[in-house]
Amino acid sequence: YFMMDLQGNYFQLVAAGFGLAMTSNSLAMVLGSALSDVKEVTEMSSLLFVPQILFAGFFVRLSQIPIFLRWAQYLCGMSYGVKLAFQIEFDPSLDSCRSSPEAAENCSGLLSSNGINVNRFWVSILCIFAIFFIARAIAGVILNQKAKSFY
Repeated sequence: YFMMDLQGNYFQLVAAGFGLAMTSNSLAMVLGSALSDVKEVTEMSSLLFVPQILFAGFFVRLSQIPIFLRWAQYLCGMSYGVKLAFQIEFDPSLDSCRSSPEAAENCSGLLSSNGINVNRFWVSILCIFAIFFIARAIAGVILNQKAKSFY
């Protein structure tokens, strides 16, 4: 954090990273509980996590993704994690974004070019929690069904 000279709140960035990790962990639990072979889980995990990288808007802007595929961004926890990190680090109310007119323009330009609304901070947090709980519930249901068929 300090070596990179990040300006956002440290605890908020850690919380966003933790939420993203827990969401990814929950999706991996769904995959692991649905398949019985470790090799299959390893092979299928790329089908689950590579689209998350695509739809997060980190490497490819969402405006460059075909319009009929953009809906998938709302299912990807990584997109909410990236939005949270952008909102925390480039918040227009930070001193680093208010230090000069150029800095303010860069911060607001980065947020707007990635389709991030600073006022929707809590929506991203709620979506991360929703994906986390829904994925855990699905994994629990799958494991429950497997346990009933096993015993």
